[in-house]
Amino acid sequence: MSLAYTVNLLRASGRLNKVLALLSNAGTLDPTLAFVGYGSLFVCELLRLESVQMGVVVAKVLLGQVTGLDIDESFEKLGLASDLTGVADSLGVLSGLISDIRIFNRLWGLVGLISWGISEYDAQQKPLDVNDPYIKYDKAVRVITALQVWSNIFYQPLENVAYLGMHKILPVSDAAQNSLWLHSSKLWALHVVLELIRLVVEIRRNVKRQAIEKKAGKTTQTETKSCCCTKMLPSCLKGLGDQWWRDLVINLAYLPLTAHWSIDGGIVDNLVVGFLGASAAAANVGWKWKKALTPDVPVEKKMQ
Repeated sequence: MSLAYTVNLLRASGRLNKVLALLSNAGTLDPTLAFVGYGSLFVCELLRLESVQMGVVVAKVLLGQVTGLDIDESFEKLGLASDLTGVADSLGVLSGLISDIRIFNRLWGLVGLISWGISEYDAQQKPLDVNDPYIKYDKAVRVITALQVWSNIFYQPLENVAYLGMHKILPVSDAAQNSLWLHSSKLWALHVVLELIRLVVEIRRNVKRQAIEKKAGKTTQTETKSCCCTKMLPSCLKGLGDQWWRDLVINLAYLPLTAHWSIDGGIVDNLVVGFLGASAAAANVGWKWKKALTPDVPVEKKMQ
């Protein structure tokens, strides 16, 4: 494949610009880094499992018998590590570095949170239509959002001070740092719980919508779907949309994580942390990457 063909392929598909847009946007860069970081942590802890290491030893013995080669010596000649411990250690370092980068990138996140709070304040000053059949759900979402704004505004400075203290930039004792990390995580956990409550409110709104459409004799969105997976769902969960399901996965993954970080000593090991964190990040940004890497029209057609 020539360089010119490769350049034309990237230009025609538009994938490079889409990838650049994702990496230039903080809203997609952070979950992308989270997926790599938590994924590295998960694989790191997986490789450290005794059963996995034993399986690798057996595989190397069998491969050596089949090929007649000394696998460890062959890896050494290629400059590769045959011992999984070294690979696991490298992935652990990568995970820690990415975690540090993500927290650093959030140092000025308070500015965005305050802007979000002002936008929500302005939105909540607008009166609701008393004749709107969904008014009680709108009111509930307004309360939930207001509480989320405040939980995040208090969360961010605590994390910032703890982080700067950890790096010896601010004179914060180890005990004070630990307390700040725990309390900031509790505020994050509050945000997650509120988000799950919002998702329940959306279910109730969906049930109300279905009842109104049924009463009016209209065909509901749930009746027009033919996917077998959709048909298996209870009616209250049909027609909620992809974003609702993504938010559910994200927050169900973060619920035990935030509980883990809110308790001194934690409640789960790093293997579980890596799996849950990678799952939340994949649900958050995976569909965007899939869309970015999938051309809108066949590449061959664009290049003609």
